[in-house]
Order: sequence, then C-alpha cells, then structure tokens
Amino acid sequence: MFEDFDVIRFHERNEPGTTAIGIEKHWHIYSVIAVKRG
Repeated sequence: MFEDFDVIRFHERNEPGTTAIGIEKHWHIYSVIAVKRG
C-alpha cells in the first residue's frame, strides 16, 4: 500500500468503543503520515 512512500509516522489506536447506533465494538484506528517519493 505504501510502496512509493516514506512512512514518517505510524500509530494504531486499539480500544473498545460504541458505534453511532449504540453497539459495542473493538476499534483499530490507524493514523499514517507519509511522503511520496520522487
């Protein structure tokens, strides 16, 4: 997915939470900062 990019920062949030309609779920939320090479 990030073959042509230099990944500067990668962070995963792994936590329980509730959906907008009230269903309990376990969330994996990823944040990526990357710069395209070239």
